[in-house]
Amino acid sequence: MDKAALKRFAGNGDDKPNHPPKRKLNAEERRALFKIKEGAKKAGSYLASGGEGGLPPSLVLGIFRRDKWRCKTCGQLGTEENGGLELDHKYQHITEPKARAKGVLALKQGRKNDPSQIASICHACHNKRHEEDRAEHGGEDAQQMLEGGA
Repeated sequence: MDKAALKRFAGNGDDKPNHPPKRKLNAEERRALFKIKEGAKKAGSYLASGGEGGLPPSLVLGIFRRDKWRCKTCGQLGTEENGGLELDHKYQHITEPKARAKGVLALKQGRKNDPSQIASICHACHNKRHEEDRAEHGGEDAQQMLEGGA
């Protein structure tokens, strides 16, 4: 994913992230997307993106199942009140600048998403986490590091 695509995906810190344009899904990805929606429905969890964000549906399904369709920060199911469940790349909130920059660099270089570095999180907790990250690092989070050429 190039810098412009990452910028569109990460959003501008307002409400919800700007996801890349929808791409045509193959049969396996369509099945995984169906399973994401069905799994969330059975668990009683609302999804922020309807399961159609920028990550491969099979990866998203595995992470949501691993995290039992709950926010890893507050432990709640996704609801309309908390903005729904979405995914968070953990490296963006590492406080040690060199380690955080390493995670950003990996994404810039197009390396695959590592499930151990992605967690389910509700939209409310996700926003709070980014606000805290920006406050702690002088208004800079991983997205700004990408734009600045980390």
